Amino acid sequence: KGSIKGVDTNKFYKFDLTTVKNLKKKLNIPHDKKIILYMGRMDPNKGILDLLKVFKDLKYKFSNILLLLVGKDEMNINKFIDGNDIVYLPHSNNPEQIYNVSDIFCIPSKREGFGNVIIESSACELPVVGSDIFGLRSSLVNNLNGITYKIGDCNDLSDKIETLILD
Repeated sequence: KGSIKGVDTNKFYKFDLTTVKNLKKKLNIPHDKKIILYMGRMDPNKGILDLLKVFKDLKYKFSNILLLLVGKDEMNINKFIDGNDIVYLPHSNNPEQIYNVSDIFCIPSKREGFGNVIIESSACELPVVGSDIFGLRSSLVNNLNGITYKIGDCNDLSDKIETLILD
Protein backbone atom coordinates (compact mmCIF):
# COMPACT_ATOMS: atom_id res chain seq x y z
CA LYS A 1 0.00 0.00 0.00
CA GLY A 2 2.96 2.30 -0.28
CA SER A 3 4.74 4.73 1.97
CA ILE A 4 3.22 6.77 4.77
CA LYS A 5 2.10 9.33 2.23
CA GLY A 6 1.08 6.59 -0.22
CA VAL A 7 0.62 6.80 -3.96
CA ASP A 8 -2.45 8.34 -5.54
CA THR A 9 -3.74 5.51 -7.73
CA ASN A 10 -6.15 7.95 -9.37
CA LYS A 11 -3.02 9.61 -10.82
CA PHE A 12 -0.52 6.74 -11.00
CA TYR A 13 -2.00 3.93 -13.09
CA LYS A 14 -1.38 2.23 -16.44
CA PHE A 15 -2.71 4.41 -19.26
CA ASP A 16 -4.50 3.01 -22.29
CA LEU A 17 -2.46 2.42 -25.47
CA THR A 18 -3.90 5.38 -27.40
CA THR A 19 -2.96 7.81 -24.62
CA VAL A 20 0.56 6.36 -24.47
CA LYS A 21 1.01 6.70 -28.25
CA ASN A 22 -0.15 10.34 -28.10
CA LEU A 23 2.21 11.10 -25.18
CA LYS A 24 5.18 9.56 -27.02
CA LYS A 25 4.39 11.71 -30.04
CA LYS A 26 4.07 14.83 -27.86
CA LEU A 27 7.44 14.09 -26.17
CA ASN A 28 9.05 13.23 -29.52
CA ILE A 29 9.85 9.68 -28.36
CA PRO A 30 10.01 7.14 -31.21
CA HIS A 31 7.29 4.50 -30.91
CA ASP A 32 9.67 1.67 -31.81
CA LYS A 33 12.16 2.31 -28.97
CA LYS A 34 12.22 0.51 -25.65
CA ILE A 35 12.51 3.25 -23.04
CA ILE A 36 14.67 2.77 -19.95
CA LEU A 37 13.72 5.46 -17.45
CA TYR A 38 15.57 6.99 -14.53
CA MET A 39 13.64 9.64 -12.62
CA GLY A 40 15.22 11.52 -9.74
CA ARG A 41 18.08 13.88 -8.99
CA MET A 42 21.06 13.70 -11.33
CA ASP A 43 23.68 13.00 -8.69
CA PRO A 44 26.59 10.51 -8.61
CA ASN A 45 25.17 8.96 -5.40
CA LYS A 46 22.09 8.01 -7.40
CA GLY A 47 24.18 5.67 -9.58
CA ILE A 48 23.75 7.73 -12.74
CA LEU A 49 27.32 7.14 -13.96
CA ASP A 50 26.86 3.37 -13.59
CA LEU A 51 23.59 3.56 -15.51
CA LEU A 52 25.20 5.56 -18.32
CA LYS A 53 28.04 3.02 -18.59
CA VAL A 54 25.62 0.09 -18.64
CA PHE A 55 23.41 1.79 -21.22
CA LYS A 56 26.38 2.43 -23.51
CA ASP A 57 27.29 -1.27 -23.33
CA LEU A 58 23.69 -2.38 -23.90
CA LYS A 59 23.47 -0.23 -27.05
CA TYR A 60 25.91 -2.64 -28.71
CA LYS A 61 23.37 -5.46 -28.24
CA PHE A 62 20.11 -3.56 -28.63
CA SER A 63 19.77 -0.78 -31.18
CA ASN A 64 16.14 -0.16 -30.23
CA ILE A 65 16.70 1.21 -26.70
CA LEU A 66 16.61 4.78 -25.42
CA LEU A 67 17.59 6.07 -21.99
CA LEU A 68 15.31 8.76 -20.57
CA LEU A 69 16.71 10.75 -17.64
CA VAL A 70 14.27 13.00 -15.80
CA GLY A 71 15.04 15.19 -12.80
CA LYS A 72 17.03 18.02 -11.29
CA ASP A 73 20.56 18.18 -12.69
CA GLU A 74 23.14 18.47 -9.91
CA MET A 75 26.13 17.20 -11.90
CA ASN A 76 25.94 18.85 -15.35
CA ILE A 77 24.58 15.63 -16.86
CA ASN A 78 24.88 16.85 -20.45
CA LYS A 79 28.67 16.50 -20.32
CA PHE A 80 28.17 12.73 -19.82
CA ILE A 81 25.61 12.29 -22.60
CA ASP A 82 26.77 11.32 -26.04
CA GLY A 83 24.53 10.28 -28.91
CA ASN A 84 20.85 10.64 -29.65
CA ASP A 85 19.72 7.66 -27.61
CA ILE A 86 19.95 9.43 -24.25
CA VAL A 87 17.34 12.10 -23.55
CA TYR A 88 17.46 14.41 -20.54
CA LEU A 89 14.37 16.25 -19.28
CA PRO A 90 15.00 18.63 -16.37
CA HIS A 91 11.69 18.09 -14.59
CA SER A 92 8.18 16.78 -15.02
CA ASN A 93 5.05 18.02 -13.32
CA ASN A 94 3.38 14.87 -14.65
CA PRO A 95 5.62 11.93 -13.70
CA GLU A 96 2.76 9.49 -14.32
CA GLN A 97 2.99 10.38 -18.03
CA ILE A 98 6.74 9.71 -18.06
CA TYR A 99 6.26 6.31 -16.37
CA ASN A 100 3.61 5.40 -18.94
CA VAL A 101 5.77 6.13 -22.00
CA SER A 102 8.59 4.01 -20.53
CA ASP A 103 9.21 0.27 -20.65
CA ILE A 104 11.64 -0.21 -17.75
CA PHE A 105 12.27 1.88 -14.64
CA CYS A 106 15.81 1.79 -13.26
CA ILE A 107 16.90 3.11 -9.87
CA PRO A 108 20.64 2.42 -9.47
CA SER A 109 21.00 4.42 -6.25
CA LYS A 110 23.96 3.92 -3.97
CA ARG A 111 22.08 5.65 -1.14
CA GLU A 112 18.34 6.16 -0.83
CA GLY A 113 15.77 6.93 1.82
CA PHE A 114 12.66 5.04 0.72
CA GLY A 115 12.29 5.04 -3.05
CA ASN A 116 8.79 6.37 -3.57
CA VAL A 117 9.48 6.31 -7.33
CA ILE A 118 9.41 2.52 -7.12
CA ILE A 119 5.84 2.41 -5.86
CA GLU A 120 4.78 5.14 -8.30
CA SER A 121 6.25 3.27 -11.28
CA SER A 122 4.83 -0.02 -9.98
CA ALA A 123 1.37 1.55 -9.77
CA CYS A 124 1.80 2.33 -13.49
CA GLU A 125 2.69 -1.37 -14.04
CA LEU A 126 6.22 -0.46 -15.09
CA PRO A 127 8.88 -3.16 -14.52
CA VAL A 128 11.54 -2.00 -12.04
CA VAL A 129 15.23 -2.82 -11.63
CA GLY A 130 17.05 -1.30 -8.68
CA SER A 131 20.04 -1.64 -6.41
CA ASP A 132 19.82 -3.94 -3.42
CA ILE A 133 20.34 -1.31 -0.73
CA PHE A 134 18.75 -0.76 2.65
CA GLY A 135 16.69 2.29 1.62
CA LEU A 136 15.05 0.51 -1.30
CA ARG A 137 14.29 -2.83 0.36
CA SER A 138 11.06 -1.45 1.82
CA SER A 139 9.66 -0.68 -1.62
CA LEU A 140 11.50 -3.09 -3.96
CA VAL A 141 11.33 -6.82 -3.25
CA ASN A 142 13.38 -8.97 -5.62
CA ASN A 143 11.23 -11.05 -7.97
CA LEU A 144 8.03 -9.76 -6.38
CA ASN A 145 7.59 -6.23 -7.70
CA GLY A 146 10.91 -5.86 -9.49
CA ILE A 147 14.43 -7.13 -9.86
CA THR A 148 17.36 -6.13 -7.68
CA TYR A 149 21.03 -6.12 -8.55
CA LYS A 150 24.18 -5.97 -6.44
CA ILE A 151 25.06 -2.32 -5.86
CA GLY A 152 28.06 -1.13 -7.85
CA ASP A 153 28.08 -4.27 -10.04
CA CYS A 154 27.57 -2.90 -13.55
CA ASN A 155 27.61 -6.40 -15.07
CA ASP A 156 24.78 -7.47 -12.78
CA LEU A 157 22.81 -4.29 -13.56
CA SER A 158 23.34 -4.87 -17.28
CA ASP A 159 22.17 -8.49 -16.99
CA LYS A 160 19.02 -7.46 -15.11
CA ILE A 161 18.11 -4.72 -17.60
CA GLU A 162 18.78 -7.13 -20.47
CA THR A 163 16.42 -9.66 -18.85
CA LEU A 164 13.66 -7.03 -18.85
CA ILE A 165 14.42 -5.89 -22.42
CA LEU A 166 14.04 -9.47 -23.65
CA ASP A 167 10.95 -10.26 -21.58
